[in-house]
Amino acid sequence: MRDDPKRPVTEIRRDLGVQSAEFRACFANVAPAPAGERPRSNKAKLLGCLQGANPKITNASLDAVMDKYRPGGHEAQITKKSRNRTKLALEIDC
Repeated sequence: MRDDPKRPVTEIRRDLGVQSAEFRACFANVAPAPAGERPRSNKAKLLGCLQGANPKITNASLDAVMDKYRPGGHEAQITKKSRNRTKLALEIDC
């Protein structure tokens, strides 16, 4: 997360219990997902790296913290997933 203006990096790293340098190092290997996609490889890299800094971080706790600071919260992510599934279904039906 390279100084993402949409998310408060300081608060996220604090909630995850990692130092700023560790947090930034973990996000350095994460590339933005292409529009409409959410690559799982990014999350796997990120979770593994963050767990190296704080072994108490779980997949669920990472999701909870990221959802807390995601514009629109968890509901925005659910809505986005629903739209992507609908789009995929329409593409398959065509």
